[in-house]
Amino acid sequence: MQTNRGPRVPSAPPALAPSKPQQAAVAPSATPSGAVGDARAAALLSEAIRQKAAGRAGEAIRLFQAALALEPGSISALVALGELHRESGRPAEAADYYGRAIALGVNHPGLHNNLGLALMALGRAAEAAASFRRAASLDRSDPAPLSNLGDALTTVGNLAAAEAVLEAALKLDPALAAAHLNLGNARRKRDRPADAIRSYRTATALAPDNPRAHGNLGLALAESGRIGEAVPSLERAVELAPGDPVAASNLCYALCYDAGRSPEDVLARHRRWNDRFGPRGRKAPPPASPDPGRRLRIGYVSPDFRSHPVGAMMAGPLTHHDRAGFQAICYSAVARPDAVTQRLQAAACDWRSVVGMNDEALAAAVRADAIDILVDLSGHMAGGRLAMFSLRPAPVQLGWAGYPFSSGSDALDAAIVDAHVAPDGAERLFSERLLRLPRVWTSYTPPAPLPEAGAAARGGEIVFGSFNNPQKIDGATVALWARLVAALPRARLALKAPAFEDAAVRADFARRFAAAGLAPERLGFAGASAWEAHLAAMADCDVALDPLPYTGATTTIECLLMGTPVVTRAGEAYYRRHAVGMLEDVGIGDLVAADEAAYVARALALAEDGARRARLRRSLRGAMLAAPVSDAAGFTRALEDAYRLLWRDACRRAC
Repeated sequence: MQTNRGPRVPSAPPALAPSKPQQAAVAPSATPSGAVGDARAAALLSEAIRQKAAGRAGEAIRLFQAALALEPGSISALVALGELHRESGRPAEAADYYGRAIALGVNHPGLHNNLGLALMALGRAAEAAASFRRAASLDRSDPAPLSNLGDALTTVGNLAAAEAVLEAALKLDPALAAAHLNLGNARRKRDRPADAIRSYRTATALAPDNPRAHGNLGLALAESGRIGEAVPSLERAVELAPGDPVAASNLCYALCYDAGRSPEDVLARHRRWNDRFGPRGRKAPPPASPDPGRRLRIGYVSPDFRSHPVGAMMAGPLTHHDRAGFQAICYSAVARPDAVTQRLQAAACDWRSVVGMNDEALAAAVRADAIDILVDLSGHMAGGRLAMFSLRPAPVQLGWAGYPFSSGSDALDAAIVDAHVAPDGAERLFSERLLRLPRVWTSYTPPAPLPEAGAAARGGEIVFGSFNNPQKIDGATVALWARLVAALPRARLALKAPAFEDAAVRADFARRFAAAGLAPERLGFAGASAWEAHLAAMADCDVALDPLPYTGATTTIECLLMGTPVVTRAGEAYYRRHAVGMLEDVGIGDLVAADEAAYVARALALAEDGARRARLRRSLRGAMLAAPVSDAAGFTRALEDAYRLLWRDACRRAC
């Protein structure tokens, strides 16, 4: 992002996670510097500088490298090559050249700063932080290295330190838009979306044409349950960065939460993503060996092989894959591995960390691994790599688990679903071929042993609860829940999600519910907690309420495992039907409502039926553990059958 010091530095490859606006570059001197005793090297260096100034990067790189071959100690050549490679999206080469210049004794703050930028692009945030610290120490008047340091600290999870550093940067330059944007990112990660929104609004005011400022503002508004305000910001980001697939993905995903959008409208937006970023005529490569029965190499691509719903869904297949027939290779973009990451890595046949790897490099790695079937686990969600799938690195590509709708992309040949989330006729809402598994669309393995399901007993008080993120609680859901709780004088509503750590978010929801007729004393909030405490809160709830239009998946599973029944409304689209099969499989399909009136009636009837709730409290966990979603081995066999079907079709086409 442009600052009042130094030339413009291009931003890093786009990411759904908080963006990384970057500042302060050191450019090579306009005249040769360093040990250039050879006249030929001096001439090459001068011509290279002219070619670089003319925008002919390829020729400039060739000439700088030729000069460097003659004079290995040429600082100008090393710095220029670092710049050219970083600007062309080759951070590994850039870091090498910068490092070589520093090793020769160059101690320029801009050089350390730009080494940090290259390291950030490689996913090496801890090392980048050290470079930014060095740059900041060499020039204490420049806020740019401090802003970049704050970004690096946010990436590694040192959020309090990140805020302190960014506030220091803003003391040096209160008008540094990138520092406000980075501060918003740190605040978002600290579950303070209201504070993040204020930082992002300042960034958009200072840099009205910065797409990431608008995009991250939209993300924070969505996470605060303000989807109606979020969509215009996300649309503005797309307008400002029409070539950024991530900005377009953010908008696609957000529209799934908009109750005012029909599934057909949402699909149309996803198809627009494909029109701009899809395969564009690229064909799937033929099977390397078109043998229908041979062992298949399955590649799983995700940033969520960690404590995350995808981590819980992937544990079963990775553990239970028939290794004689299937070799599972995970392409993990997890920047901060945790205990779940370690367990998944141990269960996989092979593991590739792809943090910082761009689409072309990741596609090349997939081709080098000779992957037969490549599985996308993210879609348009944070960290998704759909643009890489558009490069068609594998003969068969499909979507499963992570994204509850069509990708809209022609890069995916199929989508793994079941008859509950995609009933007959759902084909019209998918660009992919639908492969309906016979029982359930996923499996779920708890990340740790489940605590005991406690019995809720409050002397007649009824607690309705929701444990979904506020992004799912739009105006229609607020009105529905306020109507429901107000109809039962002894009832209250408990909302629990990390965003409710933010007092401003709590106050906003309290105002919204009050406007819908629910008194503030009948509404309670809880924020982030350890997983065990989160499940305990579910157990203390009498009836869990599924939001609309975007229903809960993992949240529904965990409530049922804790003995808490869930009431849901079944819509048309996948993301509106997560809970349908789960409830039917445990014998409470009557809690699936077809409309809002039925939703209220069934929730009230269950709240009034203490005997039934007591029975469910005793039986639901056992029913869930016996349900298809808990049969990881059986689910994996069905998933493998789907893979084999797709592979046979690919082999037939190749013959």
